[in-house]
Amino acid sequence: MKTLLLIEELILEASKKDILIKKLGFSENNADILTRLAGNLSIFLGNKLINVFAEINFERIMGSLPEEEEKRLRELFRTDANYRKEMGVDVINRSSGVNGMRSNIISIMDWIRIGLNGDVSQYKNLNFHELYNESRKWHNELTSGEGDINYVENNEILRDYRDSDGIGFYWTNLKTNDSREECNRMGHCGRTGLNNTVYSLRETKKIKDNYTLNKSHLTAAVGKDDNIIYQLKGPKNSKPKSELHPYIVDLILNTNINGFGSEYDSSSDFKITDLSEEEIRQIYNVKPALFNTRSLQKKLFEMGIIKDFQEPKMVFELNIEPDSVRLYVDGDWTISQTKDEYGRTKKVVYFIETLLSGNYWDIYDFDYGEWKSALEYEVNKENYETIENLIKIKSGNEYDPDMSLKDLIEQYDDDNEIRNALSNTYNDAASSSYYNYAINQLKNALSEYGEVLKLDDTGATIKIDLKDVIHKKGLGDTEVNEYFENCDEDPACVFDEILGYYHDKPRFWLDDRWTPDINRNEFNEYLSERLNEI
Repeated sequence: MKTLLLIEELILEASKKDILIKKLGFSENNADILTRLAGNLSIFLGNKLINVFAEINFERIMGSLPEEEEKRLRELFRTDANYRKEMGVDVINRSSGVNGMRSNIISIMDWIRIGLNGDVSQYKNLNFHELYNESRKWHNELTSGEGDINYVENNEILRDYRDSDGIGFYWTNLKTNDSREECNRMGHCGRTGLNNTVYSLRETKKIKDNYTLNKSHLTAAVGKDDNIIYQLKGPKNSKPKSELHPYIVDLILNTNINGFGSEYDSSSDFKITDLSEEEIRQIYNVKPALFNTRSLQKKLFEMGIIKDFQEPKMVFELNIEPDSVRLYVDGDWTISQTKDEYGRTKKVVYFIETLLSGNYWDIYDFDYGEWKSALEYEVNKENYETIENLIKIKSGNEYDPDMSLKDLIEQYDDDNEIRNALSNTYNDAASSSYYNYAINQLKNALSEYGEVLKLDDTGATIKIDLKDVIHKKGLGDTEVNEYFENCDEDPACVFDEILGYYHDKPRFWLDDRWTPDINRNEFNEYLSERLNEI
């Protein structure tokens, strides 16, 4: 029966993942994470995530749009589900996405599975943030049970500190990832990931005559295959008390525990750095391989156990794809859209991506009347004389030397050859000037992150010093250590995690009063080529 249930679960998970990828547009990695976290509710939460990310992305775009365009897009966002979906999925797949919401998703799923017994129907219209707030409320309202009278422990005993009468502490493996008993005892969900099992530090007390009280003090989530502690908390997800540290040390030293990870609200988890120096030395002498993180290496260095402490890489180069640059600034806008046969939005083309592609002719407003000012202010003597000679040929015997060249062009340039040469050359030069201006404005915005090393059709490369980012955010050492540990020392990951989804982005802004700064030499060089073709 268990085998059949497992097969059914695997089939269900595969079908949900397939829908997330093919129907909703999630990347395979994001779909895989979500199905593992949410199971048969992965489609439900997937749509909730798309909506919340779409709203975030949409509001970032709105700030720089003209009033009419903003009004049009807000109506489109409200009525076109496909437009919202594409906008939300785009952000999810190009950022830490589902993994960045892992803790929130776990909180929601614990509440649904245990608090609601799997029935989310009365809350189905809540958005993702509202679901998370409800789950937090449920977590906070859980009360810690007093324990069980004359309880008989039938679970596997891992470490036993009880006396001959069975009084005292012991560690037990509950051999499940979802224990309602532990939930009721500890005032938390009593649940962990599918590939984990729950360990419980329990105590049997003699209370009266032949009566005993058995209660739980600590709950640990431990990987069944990797023996990593992903959570270790006290009642109501609290930090383990120092008087229980000896039992934690013994568990680490005398079982197969070989590392620490994170799963939910890691700030409340037990950390080796919570221990006394004596306890830390005790663990290091037996299992030095556990001390493989920045915070632990630094602690060993401060204690004089190791001589060298290698700070993690703080300076790195962030490479951003062209269509993702807009996610790092505020102020981008839509310049075109394509629709399918049903009128639904298929693809949205944004200004910044188009600018980086080098197709700035698509984004600069040409003014074909500029041939007159080009003739007056930009044309050099050589090209001026060439135009005069062309007009003499066009006018023949009717040429009037007393007329201005502008008037002669208007009268005799019937096929607009000269006017087109002037206006097209001017617009090419103006477009180039506009491109340089817009690129410099984008570069200035991105420079708030660090030194912009590259900005072209291949995207952006920014040299970032995490020390500056950490200083600006006012982060403490404990927070920084946690970021590095969760990101496995990857500075680019740390950067994204520090910024989060709601940080204030630098503003990309183009001044409406801008006018082209024409390079006169280039203008006349290109004009000469066009005039020679007439």
